[in-house]
Amino acid sequence: MIYLLRHAERIDQSKNLKEKESWNNSKRYKNNLYDMPLSLNGITQAYLNIKKILKDYNSNSKFDFIYSSPMTRCIQTSLQFQKYIFENFKQFVLIRIEYGLAIHLFKENEIFLLGSNIKLVNNKFIVTKIFEFVDKYLDKNKIYKRYGEKRFDINYKSIYSREEINNEQTYTDSICSRINTINKLILLIDKTKLTIICAHCETCHLIFNFINKKWISSRKSITYTHVGGLKLDVKFNKLVFIDTITP
Repeated sequence: MIYLLRHAERIDQSKNLKEKESWNNSKRYKNNLYDMPLSLNGITQAYLNIKKILKDYNSNSKFDFIYSSPMTRCIQTSLQFQKYIFENFKQFVLIRIEYGLAIHLFKENEIFLLGSNIKLVNNKFIVTKIFEFVDKYLDKNKIYKRYGEKRFDINYKSIYSREEINNEQTYTDSICSRINTINKLILLIDKTKLTIICAHCETCHLIFNFINKKWISSRKSITYTHVGGLKLDVKFNKLVFIDTITP
């Protein structure tokens, strides 16, 4: 069984104005305002919601790995998943950082304002990145050092590298890489165990559409709550939709 889950509440979504202000004034915000950490409520939310999701499992249940987007909010959510599973199932489930799960961002207004980011190559305009969205702060070795390498499967080789994700030119590229990542992950997982994937709301929306082979607009799609998402299975090496998850 696979649980594809959205991260918990980001700090910029916090109802605590002082907490939001501390983020807006932080060095990390100035370097990469899109890599939001969890709010204090989000940290508690991640722990309590994974508890609700796994309430029907018992001590005989076995876990494979927790696959996580490298974005800080997903890593911090995954750490709470890991903590809950260890405390209640007595299993220490390692986290695998997968850059192919990272969300992508293309700000058209910024692209057109910054003309130096548009180049003519082979008679086509190519849009370059404004900055590394998945920046060096999110390098896997720095993440291991920040949270403790024992929490991670440091031998895991991400399907996509940080550099490959940053080099993607279009939103279409990012859609293809995330679908390819999920398709390759299902070949790696132990299908006799539970696997958790912590990513973004947009990824849940994308994979739901992919499985159903029909694109549903975001206005008509399922609303993915914090630590909500999809319950999936794998049959004949293909994803099968089981249910939506709303803790």
